[in-house]
Amino acid sequence: LQLIPDRDEARPVWRAYQLRLLELQPYTFLYSARRRDGVNKRLRDARMDTRGDWATIRHWWIAPQDRDGR
Repeated sequence: LQLIPDRDEARPVWRAYQLRLLELQPYTFLYSARRRDGVNKRLRDARMDTRGDWATIRHWWIAPQDRDGR
């Protein structure tokens, strides 16, 4: 691939690259392991999903009364 530092200019190149990979791949394997995640009860709105442990971190929060300086 060519080096294009500007994101907007690079977008069509990456799109073409991804489409070519899609054409060439024989199969697409989709897999998500079953697992359990645990978080401290002070952490609010911590939802885990198949995108990864940190995918929803922007929604996590701790209520002011639960912030004890740890």
